[in-house]
Amino acid sequence: MVPANHIDGSSDSLNETFFVTNILPQNSTFNQSKGAWSQTEILTECYRDITPLIVWGGVIWGDDAGNDFFTQAHGIKTPDYWWKLIYRQDTNAYVAWLFPNHRSARAANIDDYLISITDLKAELGFVPDFGAIEDTDAAAMTPSVSRPVTAAGSDLTCEGQSTSNG
Repeated sequence: MVPANHIDGSSDSLNETFFVTNILPQNSTFNQSKGAWSQTEILTECYRDITPLIVWGGVIWGDDAGNDFFTQAHGIKTPDYWWKLIYRQDTNAYVAWLFPNHRSARAANIDDYLISITDLKAELGFVPDFGAIEDTDAAAMTPSVSRPVTAAGSDLTCEGQSTSNG
């Protein structure tokens, strides 16, 4: 679940992302250039060059057998939902999403899947430790918009600051 480009500080850490233990089945559109999950990776890539981030993510397995295309061949069910939370330490702010593992979750409608920490924890059915952000009033509030990023080739612009996407 960790993109290679997010831990590219050394060749060893980058290579660790290519083990099977780091992958789960996703709808192909969901993780392509116009997919919502792909957009969260672009946001993470851009903002990590501006400030230290803490990123949490995971899946909700659910019981939708209609998308379990890999049980015969690989012995694994397909997660029904994917979630991610990005926490900016410099501003003590977060953005979180809960996406269906479906082609309808696109970069263009990423804000439709924003969720508060309180609601995310209720959906997950377990209690991850999200740290200091949980102790603020912001934990119960759903962010109104995902952070804006513009792309031009391999260059990204976040809050007016240019970074490299490579």
